[in-house]
Amino acid sequence: MPSNRKFALYFPWDKLDEASRPLDELNNRFPALYEVRRVAWPMLQHLKGGDQGIAGFLDRVVLSDFTVFLQVVAEETGVEPTVIAGRELDGTVHSLREVLAGNPHTIVIVSIDHFRAQRLPSTEDIAVLRAFLACPEKMLIVCPHHCVGGEERDEVECYEGETLRRQVEEHRHHADSLVPGIQRLGGYARSLLNALELPVENLYGLRPAVGPDGQPASLEVARELDLERFLGGGRSLAVENFNAHPHLPHLQPVGRGVAAYRVLARQLISLEADPHPFVTEGNTHFNALLWAPPFGKRRGHVLVCDATIWSAAFMGVDSLMKFWRNLAARPVI
Repeated sequence: MPSNRKFALYFPWDKLDEASRPLDELNNRFPALYEVRRVAWPMLQHLKGGDQGIAGFLDRVVLSDFTVFLQVVAEETGVEPTVIAGRELDGTVHSLREVLAGNPHTIVIVSIDHFRAQRLPSTEDIAVLRAFLACPEKMLIVCPHHCVGGEERDEVECYEGETLRRQVEEHRHHADSLVPGIQRLGGYARSLLNALELPVENLYGLRPAVGPDGQPASLEVARELDLERFLGGGRSLAVENFNAHPHLPHLQPVGRGVAAYRVLARQLISLEADPHPFVTEGNTHFNALLWAPPFGKRRGHVLVCDATIWSAAFMGVDSLMKFWRNLAARPVI
C-alpha cells in the first residue's frame, strides 16, 4: 500500500538572478548550457537548440536530473511531489511558508543557491518551520552542495599568491572543469540550519572514491546510530552507497550542531585524485549524512545531506533509490 506521505522539494534559489549572471564572470555562477555541451562533448549534443544560456542549464540539466527521484517518490507514496522554486524566471516569488501551506510530511530543501545571492529564510518562515517540526511524523531534509575556493573571505578572482595556490589545489582535486575556482553554494541551507540551532558547514568539494565500474565506493554506515533505519535494517532497504558526483561536501556540524547531530554515513575520498588539504590533514572520509533526532519541542527529524543525493546523473542510482524508498515509505500518523 502507498504510504500517502506528501513530499515537497524547495529550490530556494533566485532563478532569475542566477540565469542573469554575466558570462564574463567566472566565479559563483552556474555554467551556461552551451558550456556544458562543449565540455561534455559528445554526450549532451541532444540538448542543442532552445535556451543555451544559464537558464537552459538550470531547466534542462539540473532540474531534469531530479525526474527519477520524483517518479520513485510518487510510486512509493501514491502522491505526486510538489516542486517549488524561490524565485522563478518570470519573477514570481515563493517562500518557505508557501511550501509549508501545502501540508507536506517531508520537505527537501535543495539549497544550490550561491552565497552571493543572499537567499535567506525570513523570521516568519522559521516560525512556521518550527511549528512543522513540532509534529513527530514530519521530516526536514536540508541539502547544500559544495563550497570551494579556499577561505570564505576570498571572494574575488585571484591571479597570484597563497589564495590562488589553494584554489588551484582544490580544483585539481575534484577536476571538474565546469566548476570555477570559487563557487560557494548552500547559503540558504546554512542560514536555515543556524536559525534552527543546528548549524552545519558544507566544506570543500571532495572527489569520492569509485570502483573499476565507476560506481561509488561503499558507504561507511554507523548502523548502531541509525535508530530510524534510514539506511537499512528491519523492513528498510539496505543502502550501500550514495553517488559519485565529482565534488561533494564534507558536512561538518559546528557550534550547537556538534551535540545535536549523529553522523550516519561517511563516504570514502578518492585516493586517485590529486591531493586536497582536507586529505593532507589525514582525513580519508567525509560526512555524507547527518541526522538530528527529535529534541525538546522539535519532535520531527532533520537530515542533512548533499543536494545531488536526489539526482540520478552520477552513478549509484540503484542504491540511491533504496534510500529514497526508505524515506518515502515512512508511515503517516
